[in-house]
Amino acid sequence: MQRIRARLLPDGAPFEPASEKPTTALAAGVPGTTVRFGIGQAANRWLVSGWSHPEQSQVWSEGHRAEMHIPALAERVDLLLSFRLEPFCFGPVRSQMIRLVSSGRTMAVWELSGETEATVLLAASKDSAPTVLVWDLPDAISPREVGCNADTRQLGVALHAVSIFGLPQLLAPNA
Repeated sequence: MQRIRARLLPDGAPFEPASEKPTTALAAGVPGTTVRFGIGQAANRWLVSGWSHPEQSQVWSEGHRAEMHIPALAERVDLLLSFRLEPFCFGPVRSQMIRLVSSGRTMAVWELSGETEATVLLAASKDSAPTVLVWDLPDAISPREVGCNADTRQLGVALHAVSIFGLPQLLAPNA
C-alpha cells in the first residue's frame, strides 16, 4: 500500500494510523478515531453526493465530483485526515487523479495507482458546521468502457476508511 502525504508534518513527525475506536467517539468530538465506509457503517451519512451505494467494505465515488461532510469536533484543533483509498484502475486506466477541495481551496492533489493511504491537513473549524470536502475526479470512467465488466457507473475511487487525528495528538511527546 502506498502512503501519500498532501502536506508535510512538522519536523518530519512520523505518521501512524489511529487505533480502532467506536465511531461514537468521533460523534462526541474525540480525535484519534478511525471510521469505515461500506454496508451498515455509520460514516456513510458523511457522504452527501457523488457516491454510489455502500458495498461490503467501501463506497465508490460515482461521477466526476463527489462531496462529503466531516462532522465538526467539539475540540477546535487542526486535523490530519488519513484516507484509505483504492482507485479504479483497469486496462488502459493506470491511475486516477483526485483533487480535494475545501472552502474553495485545493487541499491536496493525488494521482493514485493502487490502494493508498493519503493524508491531508485541515485547519481547525471556526464553528460547529461540518467541513465540506469536494472530490474532483476527472479520470472517473465506467468499468464497461474499459472492458472490465457491465458496470456503467463512472468510478474514480473507493473510500474504505478515514482516520482523524488532532494535531496536538501527533505533536505531543510519547504520542
